[in-house]
Amino acid sequence: MPITIRPACFKDARALARVQVAAWHATYRGMVPDAMLAATTLERKQEIWSHLLTEEEAPSSRCRTLLCTAGEVEGFIRIGPQRTARFLPQWPGEIQILYIHPAAQGQGRGRALLAAGAHLLNAAEIAPATLWVMSANTRARRFYERLGGAYLEEQTVPVQHESFDEVAYGWHDLSSLAAACAED
Repeated sequence: MPITIRPACFKDARALARVQVAAWHATYRGMVPDAMLAATTLERKQEIWSHLLTEEEAPSSRCRTLLCTAGEVEGFIRIGPQRTARFLPQWPGEIQILYIHPAAQGQGRGRALLAAGAHLLNAAEIAPATLWVMSANTRARRFYERLGGAYLEEQTVPVQHESFDEVAYGWHDLSSLAAACAED
């Protein structure tokens, strides 16, 4: 079935939550504290997405969430202005979230969403851009590195009484990222 990429809207909150929870539970077990994983529930994520998508509907919002469907929502990306102050002004944009449902991984959904997100960041003139990924998520790190992501730095994120490490990647040329996503 062909995929469609479109802007997310408020009614998509539950579908986005479903994808995010499935991806978290399939990917992050052993990478994040068990309590954090247990708190990643459909209800909690739906509440968060309902709030975020409501904010995106404001004309002044520069954040956008795109989703990928093939009958149902299989993945999504959220892009917007940089949230890490020390990366400004060199890196004004950020790929804030990218998740693909485990059943749809390895089928080009992530590439398609990254290409669409890169085009939107360029159009909004908030490029170049970065993204953060958990250090232990070697599959995702290889994916970003194959697409030309340049290693920027690593940081430790405290969570409850534990922590996890994450790595920042950056793309100076988002047109090149979009082109790399289109390659086979």
